Amino acid sequence: AAAHAEADGPDMGLSLLDAMPAERVDNYQPYHAVRAHCLARSGRHELAGVSARRAISLTADPAVRDWLVRTYLENDARDR
Repeated sequence: AAAHAEADGPDMGLSLLDAMPAERVDNYQPYHAVRAHCLARSGRHELAGVSARRAISLTADPAVRDWLVRTYLENDARDR
């Protein structure tokens, strides 16, 4: 989905993510991180924040957590 989003646009990535069974990806941090990326690229920053928060809640890596916060939450707060 990430590669398709880069090659074909964020809506293509989102379509592929949406086709995945929710119960199989709900606790998979990379799914939510890629979803946040696609949503942000498509201009849907509020929804990107929701996905980023879910990805943050699923990561144990402080560096990944910090990057997600900086990328999706701090930037979103400054833009409002």
